[in-house]
Amino acid sequence: MAITNTVIWKSVFGNKRVHFGKSVLSGTVTGGDVNTGLIKCEGFMVCPYNSTAQECGVNEDLSSPIDGTAVAIVGETDATLYWLAIGH
Repeated sequence: MAITNTVIWKSVFGNKRVHFGKSVLSGTVTGGDVNTGLIKCEGFMVCPYNSTAQECGVNEDLSSPIDGTAVAIVGETDATLYWLAIGH
């Protein structure tokens, strides 16, 4: 199947843009890229919703800004993940 991403809201905190969204891993998919809507992503947090094992994570090195259109995440099959991206 696939990963489906949705940006739920966007805001500005100081000199940073902050986007909040949801990703759904359907079928046998256990990861994929999140398009945060940001040009550069400097911070990314992800948490599971309605998952029994509650396992998910970011598969990126965020020690320097990365492409905000392709933040790699991992999770369980058929999981819904909420995320928060910070950048510009």
